[in-house]
Formats: sequence, C-alpha cells, structure tokens
Amino acid sequence: MNLPTGLVIHCDKCSIVIPSDAPVGPTPDCASVFRAKLCWYNESASILDRFTQAAAAWSLIHHKDLTAGHPECIEYRRQFQMERKAHFAKSAVRIAMTPEQVIVQKGRTGAWVYRE
Repeated sequence: MNLPTGLVIHCDKCSIVIPSDAPVGPTPDCASVFRAKLCWYNESASILDRFTQAAAAWSLIHHKDLTAGHPECIEYRRQFQMERKAHFAKSAVRIAMTPEQVIVQKGRTGAWVYRE
C-alpha cells in the first residue's frame, strides 16, 4: 500500500490506516474494528479524503478511550469534527504535501484551498 507521508498502518494485525500524528490512548481496539469491517481506505481518493478516512478509522479504534475521557483523544476528535479545515492544515499529511500536490489536489476535489 502506498501511503502519503502522515498516514501509517495502525498495526500488522489490522492494517488499518490512521493519521501518524493522532494521539494513542491506552486501550485501542483495532481487532473489533477490523473484524466488523467498519473502516476503509481508498488509495485512489484525494489526499484530503484519505486523511478523513484515516481519522475516522482512528476514532473507531480509540472509541473506548474517547468514552473513558482520555483528554488527548477527545481534543483530537473535537478538532477533527468541529474544525476540519484547520485540523487538516495542521496535520502531518498536509505539512508533508508539496505545493504541487496542493495544486493537484485542489484541482481534483475543488473542495479546499490551503493558504499560509
């Protein structure tokens, strides 16, 4: 699998793609997410879409930590849900993108523009 910089495989057991800079709570549960096929990763999607898929998968893996009140996990999910553009702009995925990739992705989706 060809992952853009900023996305990683959670573990060898599940092969679920998550953001590399997402916090790690004490009780991840990738096995149940993997068994139930609750997430996906589409390599042909835009980088923004792949990041969104990875962040959503991370939320599923860390559901127990989120409901238990793990502060870093809660803040990460809050940013993802409430400040999506700013959250993506600060992500390891976006920071690793070249100016050319930004232009290509903007043309591909037409959905976002990043301005410094």
